[in-house]
Amino acid sequence: MATTKLVEEQIQITDMVRSLAQAYEEVAVMQMQTVRDSVLSSRDFFKEIAKVYFEVKVSYMQEITKKTRKIAKQAVLSFSTLEKNGKEVVILIMPNERMIGNIANVVFAQFISYIKSSPEAKIVVVGITGKSALEAYNMANSKNKLEYTYFAMPKKVKVEDLQPVVDYIIKYEHVNVFHGKFINLIRQEATKTNITGEIKYNEKEIETHHYLFEPSLDVILNFFELQIFVYLLLQAFSESELAKLGSRINAMEVSTKNAEKLKNELILQKRVIQRSISNKKQLQRIAGIALWI
Repeated sequence: MATTKLVEEQIQITDMVRSLAQAYEEVAVMQMQTVRDSVLSSRDFFKEIAKVYFEVKVSYMQEITKKTRKIAKQAVLSFSTLEKNGKEVVILIMPNERMIGNIANVVFAQFISYIKSSPEAKIVVVGITGKSALEAYNMANSKNKLEYTYFAMPKKVKVEDLQPVVDYIIKYEHVNVFHGKFINLIRQEATKTNITGEIKYNEKEIETHHYLFEPSLDVILNFFELQIFVYLLLQAFSESELAKLGSRINAMEVSTKNAEKLKNELILQKRVIQRSISNKKQLQRIAGIALWI
C-alpha cells in the first residue's frame, strides 16, 4: 500500500520530469527561432533550383538523344556529364539526439518501406538514431539484414562536413534522401527528396523553358551535378533539423501535460492517504474514550 512519504517522492520525481521537459521545450523553441525562417526561405529557393536542374537535364537529354536513339516513354532521365555506375543509393538522415518525438519513427518507417521495394539500392545512414534504428531492425530481421554505410555528422552540418558523403554518393546514378520535413508546429512529415535532377515521364508532364547555355550545356550541367547537388543535400539536412525541433517541442509539450496530470493524481492520492490516516487516528481516540466510560 502506498504511503504518504512514497507519494511525496513520486511527486518530486514528477516535478523533475516536468521541469526537464519544459527546459528541453524552451531550448528547442529558441533553436527553432534561429533556423526556421532561413530553412523555409531556402526551401522555396531550392525547390526552384531543383526545377531548373531538371530542365537542364532535359535539355542535355534532348541534345544527346538527337544523336542517339529516342528515349523510351517510361524511362527515367539519367543523362550525366559525370561517370556514373547506373545504381541507386538511398540516404537516411536522422538526428543524433534522442527525446525528439515521433518524427524519427515516421521517417524510418517510410525509409524501410521504400527499401523493401528497392532491394538493390545501397544504403547510407547519417545520424546516431538512424544507426540505432537500423541495428535494431537487423536484430529483429536476422535473415534479411540490411547492409549500410554510416557517416557521423555534427549537430550543425556545414558544406565541408558533407564532403565524405558526397565523395561516396557522387558515382551513383540515382540519389534519394529520406528525412523529416517541417510543416508547422503541430505537424512534421517524412519525405523523400531526389537530389540528382530526376523525374519519370509518367509522373509529371515535362514543361521546359528554352535556355541559352553559356559557355556550354555540358559545363552548366556539370556545375549542377557537382555544386547544386551538394547544396540540395545540405538543404535536406536543414529540413531534418527543423523537423526534429518541431517534433521535440510537441513531444515535450505532451510530456509536460502528462507530468502535470500525474502530479494532480498523486496529490489527490496523498490527500486520500492523509484522510485515511486521520480517520484511523480518530477511530483510535474514540475507542480509547470508550474504554474509560
